Amino acid sequence: MCLNRTGQLSDFRRSTTLRLVVEYLDRSRLLRADHGQLKPFDQPAVIEALRLAKGVPGAMLALLRRVMEHAAEEGLTAIGADYIRQVFQTEIPLEPEDAVEEGALPPTQVNLQENE
Repeated sequence: MCLNRTGQLSDFRRSTTLRLVVEYLDRSRLLRADHGQLKPFDQPAVIEALRLAKGVPGAMLALLRRVMEHAAEEGLTAIGADYIRQVFQTEIPLEPEDAVEEGALPPTQVNLQENE
């Protein structure tokens, strides 16, 4: 991750991460009034998700999606860093669901270590 000299997330990485999450949330929002907000997350929750995902954006978004699913089941409307850690400890969704980008090669079906 991009940490500054004090071991904190750099301002650039923080703002980029927050914009990415807002864009991700906006694409699935039902209410236009909520566009442009981190809601239901707060900033510390998003930064904690990024930390737990070891700075990998796709893994962070997968974690946030799972957290939202758990929160919806429990009827929560606000999600903080503690809840992110709680869900992460019970279910660790670090890989985005088997999404293959357009134009990307699929994983090999051959065991390359077979002759070792």
